[in-house]
Amino acid sequence: MKVAVFCDDRWHPANTVQTGLKALELTGIEYEFMQNDSAWSAERMSEYPVTILAKSNCRSANDPSPWLTQEVQLSFADYVEGGGGLFVVHSGTVGYKDAPMFRRLVGGVFVHHPPACEVILRLEPEARVAANAPLGPTAVIEDEHYFVELDDSLAEVFMTSESLHGRQPAGWIRRQGKGRVCVATPGHFPSVWENPFYRMILQYGIGWCAGHEHRG
Repeated sequence: MKVAVFCDDRWHPANTVQTGLKALELTGIEYEFMQNDSAWSAERMSEYPVTILAKSNCRSANDPSPWLTQEVQLSFADYVEGGGGLFVVHSGTVGYKDAPMFRRLVGGVFVHHPPACEVILRLEPEARVAANAPLGPTAVIEDEHYFVELDDSLAEVFMTSESLHGRQPAGWIRRQGKGRVCVATPGHFPSVWENPFYRMILQYGIGWCAGHEHRG
């Protein structure tokens, strides 16, 4: 299965995402990493059953100008509604607060984060991923604790995050049209991507977006 991966921005280097995904060693997955926003088009993306967005709304590490135009927002919506799977990871929630169509598609948006701190990730007991979680329902990581506005009241929250700053939804899934959307907000540091619990979440997100209830 071909998976498109959009990554690299001013605060989140592509190497973290590339190394983290390759380490999953998922059989039959072929990643195509794209760091240039011009790589996006609805026609081209129809070749990929799953797209991973791990890139904030800036063109590159050297160009902070936004890349998510109205046309690109429409293309993302068409992609998902036509049956594509969109997995939004960490920085993929950043900078889209004023992009209403994309915000609705994702189901929520990043608002702020305190300084990096100890964060407890906890699976919701009724979530699909919790049923196949050999590592247990919780993990403790050092990460940026993302605070979000979850707009979609019907989204299924499968994971929460908690720190001394409070508790937040940290992972959710939703459907739109024929497609699927999964969001996982942790993932700033390479050590998070190396964490077995978080790797389980990544496997789940990719599998669910591809149409599998359980994967990994």
